[in-house]
Amino acid sequence: MFILDTTVAKKNKLLTSVLFQFCYNLVALCILIPQGNAKGKNWRMSTIKMAHIDDHFIHGQVATRWCEALEANLIVVVNDELALNKMRQGLLDMAVPDKINSRYYSVEKAIKQIPLIKEDKQILLITATLNDINQLLEGGIVIPRINLGSIAFEHGKRHMTNAIYLDEHDFSILESFVQLGIAIDSKTHPEDERQVLTSKLDHFIN
Repeated sequence: MFILDTTVAKKNKLLTSVLFQFCYNLVALCILIPQGNAKGKNWRMSTIKMAHIDDHFIHGQVATRWCEALEANLIVVVNDELALNKMRQGLLDMAVPDKINSRYYSVEKAIKQIPLIKEDKQILLITATLNDINQLLEGGIVIPRINLGSIAFEHGKRHMTNAIYLDEHDFSILESFVQLGIAIDSKTHPEDERQVLTSKLDHFIN
């Protein structure tokens, strides 16, 4: 088992940042939305159903099986490089059913735009890395559940499952997520048995 090197100071810093940004975004929404939306008082924020970490971003099982299981009608992909690559976005969109919409944001733009998406959008959020999720949380984005789908091998990462490789830094980030009360699990398909990560992440290794 990995021994996590997560200090109380790091956890408190992330929690403080998340709370501050969430309150900031909430105040901004109360001020800006009634002015910018013709329907005004009926406006509410959208819901992120789950964040799915997958270095392949969108493919058949994500666009169909996960969206159906979560009743999501909008896929939001957050990745700085992909946000600038319109050609690759077009290729990924070929896997998205007609009834599902997709949007591609950089991390910075996602922090600004996600709170402005209307309530009829149920969001499946996709990133390639834990670091991007961490930045979104620090930016005040509320994420109730994180699913680890596919994280590619890099030097220094340890093989955890068939599709997931993690290092001590990744474990430290995951531990901070758990401390925030975020549900974290690992499974490739919605119908697979759910591997829930505890505060010590001791149920994650097969």
